[in-house]
Amino acid sequence: MKTKWLILVAAALVLVSGTAVKPAIAYFTDTISTEGKIELKLGDSEIPPMEDKVENMIKKISISNTGDYELLVRAKALYPDNCTVTLVDSEGWSDGGDGYYYYSDIVSPGEKTNQLLLQINSEAEESFNVIIVQEGAKVIYDEDGSYTGDWDAKISSQIDEKVDRR
Repeated sequence: MKTKWLILVAAALVLVSGTAVKPAIAYFTDTISTEGKIELKLGDSEIPPMEDKVENMIKKISISNTGDYELLVRAKALYPDNCTVTLVDSEGWSDGGDGYYYYSDIVSPGEKTNQLLLQINSEAEESFNVIIVQEGAKVIYDEDGSYTGDWDAKISSQIDEKVDRR
């Protein structure tokens, strides 16, 4: 009786697996071809350009808004331990105390910031880098018309090239 039961179960398994394999193979091997394209835009398509130059060990930086919406802008200077960088009187820029320099005005599309002036002091004889990291945050307006920016939801950032001591 036990043998008949095992044969019956084995036959049922073979029958079920035989009927299920063909649809399963068809499911996993089915393909379809399509044509066409969809344009997908995730924020700005390019990082806003940053103009910078060094004259008499003062780094001059301007940040442009090439996007579609108003921005708040901030910048950070990264430099070696044997160097110091300090903010020189720059119209519209202030030291936020958190390592960033904040531009006080909204930068509209197509506009750029006033120059951020940073004095570089170093006693190193060799070349070194002062890297500027810029960030932009979309302007968020309150009901009363005041505005703020969400710096945790950055739009973009960019790092500039090497600065040689001259």
